[in-house]
Amino acid sequence: TIFQFQDTCYMLAFSVIMLNTDAHNNSIAAKDKMKPEDWLKSIRRLEMGEDISDKYLLDLYSNIVNNEIRLESDGVMFGGAEKKGWLVKQGGTIKTWRRRYFILTHSCLYYFKEAEDTVPCGVIPLENLAVGPCNSGKRFTWELFDPKTREMMLREKEENKKNKGQKGKSGSGGSQQPQFSQTEGYLKSCKKAKEGEGFRQGHHKDYKIRAESQ
Repeated sequence: TIFQFQDTCYMLAFSVIMLNTDAHNNSIAAKDKMKPEDWLKSIRRLEMGEDISDKYLLDLYSNIVNNEIRLESDGVMFGGAEKKGWLVKQGGTIKTWRRRYFILTHSCLYYFKEAEDTVPCGVIPLENLAVGPCNSGKRFTWELFDPKTREMMLREKEENKKNKGQKGKSGSGGSQQPQFSQTEGYLKSCKKAKEGEGFRQGHHKDYKIRAESQ
């Protein structure tokens, strides 16, 4: 394998899906399509943990632009959806709730602003994620999260609380440095950036989603 980490393969695969959609969707004007330099910038914005050569990425760009990936026999990428419909999703950075159209297919969850849109706002790979109830104060709410990351963060929180109590008793100063930075723990996902800027890393440590009815 040419990659050091499995996550690199996941993120690059979802990036290719976004590029393929951008390059071969006739509703996107030519001036707004990703150029080679936009593709490189988009890849560099993702948290993949390793560097990939520009030559490899540009060769990949050329192959996708010149050879459309068709996941369905009729050429419709989302034609074989296992489930689809409207849900309400909480934002990653700004915690507002917005109605989005979701499509579940090929072990990924895609979401769109409108049901008729052909370019997704974002892609959530579901491998290794868990689903659980969410105490958001809203009915019919659930969340997607990485159980391993959550366990590590909860363990760190408990250890920091314990260390703080011990330091308080001993009167020693200082503070425990957190294991996770502000950006660590984000789920692997791609989100559409501004028009003409490709895509970027999603800002979710979990996805809180609710149905409008049971």
